[in-house]
Amino acid sequence: MTNPNLISGEANPLKLAGSKHLDGSANGSQDLENFHEPLLLANPENQESPESQDSPENQENLENQINATFKGPDCQGQDFQGRDFQERDFTNWEIEGLKFTNCDFKGANLTGANILDSQFIDCLFDGANLSEARVTDSSFSHCRLWEVNWAEAVLTSVNLEKVACLKTNFEKTSFFGVMISPHTFLSQTVFAQAFFHNCQVANLSFENCALTEAIFRNTPLTRWRLKNCNLSKIMADHQSFEALLAHDLNFSQASLSGADLSGAKLFGCNFTEAKLMGAKLKGADLTGVMATKAIFKGADLRLANLSYIQAEMADFSRANLTGAQIDKANLRLANLHRTKGLPFEHPSADLTGSRGTDPNLARAEDFLPKSL
Repeated sequence: MTNPNLISGEANPLKLAGSKHLDGSANGSQDLENFHEPLLLANPENQESPESQDSPENQENLENQINATFKGPDCQGQDFQGRDFQERDFTNWEIEGLKFTNCDFKGANLTGANILDSQFIDCLFDGANLSEARVTDSSFSHCRLWEVNWAEAVLTSVNLEKVACLKTNFEKTSFFGVMISPHTFLSQTVFAQAFFHNCQVANLSFENCALTEAIFRNTPLTRWRLKNCNLSKIMADHQSFEALLAHDLNFSQASLSGADLSGAKLFGCNFTEAKLMGAKLKGADLTGVMATKAIFKGADLRLANLSYIQAEMADFSRANLTGAQIDKANLRLANLHRTKGLPFEHPSADLTGSRGTDPNLARAEDFLPKSL
């Protein structure tokens, strides 16, 4: 049955150029007018009854419609509304210039799909597989991404606006120029070994998430709210964590040299063996932090709260602790070489075995050879 009422309201038969035809013929261009109907009809009266839609013949025709519509070069700009794509296999498909509104992709397989210049609005992706997908210049607005697998996908210039992420897997996913809208809530989501470059990800909330070994480049992490998250071994040197609110986080072995953590709330976090050389921690709350063997060399800790910190064998050389609180702080065996603003004796801090300024090392550091 041929329907003359296409999306544009005019007859515009689709053609497949440079791809395998639906009838199995070789590359080239074929007129699909004789067997293709668009999924969306401009005139609802032309749609078949629900009973006829369930017939085997109609189901086969539906498959042809999907194949032709997604892959046809003349279908860009089509708006699919309320379509059911559950459990469909779109492995390695090319999806370009399409719009999907209120569509159901639950359990769909989009492994290796190449999605370009497309929009997904109010769609459901529960349990969908987008691993190794390539998504470019596209957007996902108000979509539910529960238990979606994005492992090793590459997202470039993608807008994730008010999406819901629960048990979503972004392991080893690359984000280039991605924008995640403020106040997005992410729960039990994995970003292990993910890579972020030139992204806008401010004002996000994380709970029970794993960001282990994630890498951030030119990506401000301002006003993040994190609870019970694992950020061990992350690499976020010189990134901004301004107004970070974090409780009971694991930053062990993290690389945060030069990072801006000014005013951050880091109560009870674990910074064991973390690298914070030259980090900005002015006014930060490090109460009860575990920082054994952490490196704060040259860090700005002015007015910071280090009460009850556990910083045995930590390196505070050349750090500035002017006005910092160190009540009940454990600084045993700490390196305090040229540390500013820290009294060598404190009524409640434990400085047992800590090392003050080494005069010989100081002279060596200050030595400037004469010009020849």
